[in-house]
Amino acid sequence: MMRVFLSACLLAVVLTRPASAQQDPLAGSLDAIETRLAEVERDLAGYEGGAIRDILLLRRQTLALTRDMITLRLTGEATGASEDLRLPTRTPDPARAGQLAGEIAAAEARVEAARREAEGTGGLLQLSALAAYHAEQLGLTRLRLAWFEAEYGIALPTPGAAAPETPPPDVASGPAPAPEQPTDPWVDPRFPQIDYARPAFRQLHQEGFEVSGWWGISRERAPLDDSLSITAINVAEFSTSGYGDNPSLIVSCREGTPALIYDTDDYLLTNIRSNSIEVTFRIGDNPAETQQWSKLTTGEGAGLFGDRAIALMRRIYDADRIFLRLVERNGQTHDALFPLDGGPAAYDAAADACGFSTLSLSRDDYLALQTALTRAGHDPGTPDGNWGPASRQAMRAFQAANGLPETGQPDRASIALLRGEPQ
Repeated sequence: MMRVFLSACLLAVVLTRPASAQQDPLAGSLDAIETRLAEVERDLAGYEGGAIRDILLLRRQTLALTRDMITLRLTGEATGASEDLRLPTRTPDPARAGQLAGEIAAAEARVEAARREAEGTGGLLQLSALAAYHAEQLGLTRLRLAWFEAEYGIALPTPGAAAPETPPPDVASGPAPAPEQPTDPWVDPRFPQIDYARPAFRQLHQEGFEVSGWWGISRERAPLDDSLSITAINVAEFSTSGYGDNPSLIVSCREGTPALIYDTDDYLLTNIRSNSIEVTFRIGDNPAETQQWSKLTTGEGAGLFGDRAIALMRRIYDADRIFLRLVERNGQTHDALFPLDGGPAAYDAAADACGFSTLSLSRDDYLALQTALTRAGHDPGTPDGNWGPASRQAMRAFQAANGLPETGQPDRASIALLRGEPQ
């Protein structure tokens, strides 16, 4: 269906001749488009978020654009005026469009395979398969839009993006007054240098995220096992207008698996035979490094998972910024510089949920902690510097007795309390 309406968009764009007296066959399309728009609106009411809602938003935007283009065309034919519809444009890239065409074919095959798998299973397995199917659908939809932009140079809007508002005309001379920091409930007073008037912060607050510096942190229970799930997103690279590409840095814990992800919010052309992509990053003023990260199933970024994610979280815990670069197969780069103000709350939340420490501790460190736990009345067994089940149980007991998250891991708050430091 998306392909049909993209074709309609193309038809409405390229036919920009003056109106003729002949009745335009597109006139009968408006009712059908309005009907489909109403259907999409009804479907959207049933989804508060997720991949299906993103797909429906893309479909609604494409239908609305098609309707407006046809209306303008028909108005021009009726009045004799030339058609002039202004759209955000980009330089067409035929080479990229050709590469994307191949990616579309591969994505269509994945969607069909995911659909068959979902139809052939039941219960929890079916829920998992359906989630994979919808994720593949979303990736295919975004891929088709990327092809449309590369082929014809028309930049279509992205889900959830609001069109930039035109500023009102000046009504008084003289310099404009300095903007005031908003007093909204999502403002983090620890970081007055951050502009909390940005649309991204309002959206985070509306969706139930706790704001810490540049980060929004969400806590929820996993549907599979009720384990605590954490999603923390850094919105420093989001568009200040709320319109356009919104790259993000994401820290998460899902069903016991920690992750650190760079989402470019733009489809990447990569080697489809490889599950990894080269990422160059620089933490603060340290030398740049290059690693192989796992590609995201959406095709829009890369991430680290498990122990590798933990290792990088430990390294950036006290850092003020991180620069990230991904390079596509055609040489196009995707750069982002994320200030990390407020990040410790995000890393700690993921560590608490996934049961790891954000500290890099040596065997001697663990030995000292075991000794301190013994003095505090919680037996970790014979202190040996190995953080095993008895040590984790002793730490959980200590944390429970002091009102701390019961992770069993030596986090910063637990260590400070064991050392007698003020909280």
